[in-house]
Amino acid sequence: MGKKPMTTSGMLKKNEKLIIALRRRLHEVPELAHNESETAKVLIEAFGDIGADITKIKGSNGFVVDFTTSDELPTIALRADMDGLPVTEGNTLEYRSRTEGRMHACGHDGHMAIVYGAALMLSDVRKRLNGNVRFIFQPAEEEATTGGAREIIKDGGLDGVDCIVGLHLWPELPEGVVGYRHGPFFAALNRFTISLAGKKFHTARPDLSSDAISASVHILQGISSLVNRRSYPWAPYTVTVHSVNGTGAAVTINGIISSSAVDRSKVAIEPAMDVEGVMRAMTDLVNSTCALYGIKGEIAIMDGYPPLITDCRVTSVIAGTARRIFGEKNVTESPGTLGGEDFSIYLQRVPGTYLLLGTYNRKLGFTNMLHTPEFNFNEKILGRGSALMKEAVLDLLVDRSWM
Repeated sequence: MGKKPMTTSGMLKKNEKLIIALRRRLHEVPELAHNESETAKVLIEAFGDIGADITKIKGSNGFVVDFTTSDELPTIALRADMDGLPVTEGNTLEYRSRTEGRMHACGHDGHMAIVYGAALMLSDVRKRLNGNVRFIFQPAEEEATTGGAREIIKDGGLDGVDCIVGLHLWPELPEGVVGYRHGPFFAALNRFTISLAGKKFHTARPDLSSDAISASVHILQGISSLVNRRSYPWAPYTVTVHSVNGTGAAVTINGIISSSAVDRSKVAIEPAMDVEGVMRAMTDLVNSTCALYGIKGEIAIMDGYPPLITDCRVTSVIAGTARRIFGEKNVTESPGTLGGEDFSIYLQRVPGTYLLLGTYNRKLGFTNMLHTPEFNFNEKILGRGSALMKEAVLDLLVDRSWM
């Protein structure tokens, strides 16, 4: 008799310590977008014992790992983002960030560990896979302009992929609960910079000055009015100002426009203002304010990430996977979010879906939100995520209704 195949729970028990150890090693060395060289080194070393094909992405710290069975069979990709944030960690952990002002405050260390764990589990059944699997380790998700997904695609990292799945640790869901969504899920993101130039004179002669600071206050109040009074309730957007810098002679305002995707087939009345309308309104606001205060100014709006819209067929298959292994009560269709994700760029090219894995646990003290200095999670959740991703791959290779 042949050896009995190991169950998913058996694989989890076998690999959980490795998954957690990798997460802790990655948490110690957070690196900002486009600078993830040490992160890539740690990951590639971890994959050394699996015996997979590793391909580095040119001009990038990203890379892909392939389990290839046959070019004639479908290829499922699992993606993990690699970069950290410019945040000083507030947690007192043995494995806290070693770099002041740098932290994995968005859970990307966990995402990498989860996809690595899925690779460990799938390597145990590799000879029985009815298709191919690619593990994409992508830099620069947090950049919100070019984004690392475009780098992966440009160098062929998505070539041959038939379906892609991503996952995000999510403190807005209870620990262990899996969230999914059919269709529009994450928002589109566009960065903007407003530059104002005035004339600074002695305070005794304000009549001779053109005050850029006063103009910037007017613009900030106007932005607030745009959001509060001209946003369509079921297709909202936010305009977030991240920084205001300068003097009375020159002020720079930086921020992000975040706008949700709309399923227009379900909307009886078209929104009064979409993201293009927001951009036009902000341009009008800057121009009119500059004319009012007698200063010069301009606004530059940079294309960022498109809205993340999941494939409904793929989503249905994987929602079923989650229910099968975690139970109906631990799986939910999530509301849309005004957060952005460059995973959306992959979904413009191949079908796929994006999942949320809850981390909120008041009893254990894991209640802090993403991008905060105290964000953390129960590491037991990592193996759960790996098991979900592993089973999702197997189900997609068997149930090909999404193709």
